[in-house]
Amino acid sequence: MAKFSFDKSKLTQRWGYKVGAIVLALLLWSYVSITNNTNSESVYNVPLENRNLAADLTTTTVDQHVKVRVSGSASELESLSSADIEAYLDFSGVDIGTTEIGINVTLPDGVTLVSVSPANITVNVVKLASETYDLETVVAGDTAAGYIVVGKSISPTEVTLSGPQVYLDRVDKIYVETDVTDATENINANIMIKVADKQGNDISSWFTINPATAYVFVAIGGDEPDKTVSVYVPLIGKLSSSYQMSRISVEPATVKVFGNLGDLLDLYYIETEPIDVTGLKANDSFEVNLSLPDGITTGNVSKATVILTIEEKEQISFTRNVIYAHNLADGLKAKFETQKVSIKISGPASYIDTLKESDIVPYVDCQGLEAGEHELDIQLELSANINIDKISPASVTVTLSDDGE
Repeated sequence: MAKFSFDKSKLTQRWGYKVGAIVLALLLWSYVSITNNTNSESVYNVPLENRNLAADLTTTTVDQHVKVRVSGSASELESLSSADIEAYLDFSGVDIGTTEIGINVTLPDGVTLVSVSPANITVNVVKLASETYDLETVVAGDTAAGYIVVGKSISPTEVTLSGPQVYLDRVDKIYVETDVTDATENINANIMIKVADKQGNDISSWFTINPATAYVFVAIGGDEPDKTVSVYVPLIGKLSSSYQMSRISVEPATVKVFGNLGDLLDLYYIETEPIDVTGLKANDSFEVNLSLPDGITTGNVSKATVILTIEEKEQISFTRNVIYAHNLADGLKAKFETQKVSIKISGPASYIDTLKESDIVPYVDCQGLEAGEHELDIQLELSANINIDKISPASVTVTLSDDGE
């Protein structure tokens, strides 16, 4: 049997490694802890606020900032920003005139104030003044080639500024600026109102501006007369006899055209290239060119997308026992030889399937007719996609007489 040999030196060596590791970890932890908890300093540039200033007073101080030096642990200062620090002047009890006020600072917990520079500030407290000014619209930039600014409007047209009178005296212009660079369409926007002095400097921050924004509309048009017209799609050829067109969709449905004013006055639509529908039995789409009259342009629009909806044709028959008299003169009544009408119609399946008997309205037109007997054609009020295949009888004898007879 082999003898077990216990080596004390190896055990001692292993324990030495473990103790060393523990000691090293403790030293590292102590270093990090000491580093994170050691106070350090940092300086922040903080905007100065006015507090407890009477509602009818203001100061000539504009955009004043102070430097605030604070101390704290490294971890606390690392997450601190100037937005976390409040620096303010307390105007409690301060009246009109020049006075020196100490600067107050509020800090987050765990952060200590070292110093603030300057520690005091001399301020001039004055009566708050308000004035109303006309608001201007300034257009900046150049429109796209072939386009110009054809008009502009603004709402409101007046603005009230509130601030020290000495600053109000320096106001030269109150305006909104609209950038039309490369514009091809009208511009609608709410824009911040700006204030400028005679040197063109932006002094908006000196005042309370009411309202702060204005709605601006700038109309952009071609540098020649324009008009918006419909797009018409001419169809050639014939569908198969058992099919019918139920819808023609075109995009764009309208376009803006440019040209001589005399030519535009008589132009109400422009055509696309014709589409041949011969033999079509299913929905189809086409991209076709616009056909423009001489001297007419459409900017950057040259094509239209056309979708043709094609359905199987269905036929249906109705019998109505009523005929209406349209455009009957006052004081006349109509008596019909017969009120029974047989009607055969056809059209796209989607229209025919939803058609009800009450949708079929037979009538005669009595426009301009006087009392007496008249032979009048029977007409129908129907959707444009419905075909009238047969009306029986096609006409009816109508006797018009005074309503009192």
